[in-house]
Amino acid sequence: FMWWGRQFSGPRIAGGDFNAWWGEWWIRRMTEEHSDTWVDVTGSNEDGYTVNGAVRFDYLFRGHTDTWRITPNAVWVPWTGTSDHNPVIADYTVW
Repeated sequence: FMWWGRQFSGPRIAGGDFNAWWGEWWIRRMTEEHSDTWVDVTGSNEDGYTVNGAVRFDYLFRGHTDTWRITPNAVWVPWTGTSDHNPVIADYTVW
């Protein structure tokens, strides 16, 4: 996934259901080249639960780059009944 994402120029935001707890291998790999938007905004990897109000499997990551800036302004996890996971939604400034 990361190799594929590197093929695109400009700012990168990657997100979705990673089915991984914070600190697991996939999440550690993503944070080598991306920042976790939830942690960037809240300062913690706690909360932001997307499954049953107790599990955080869904993430938004922003790519590290020297030519683009992606600044997260806000992040939230609203309740929805359309899936077994609640979405992670963020507001970014890109320049």
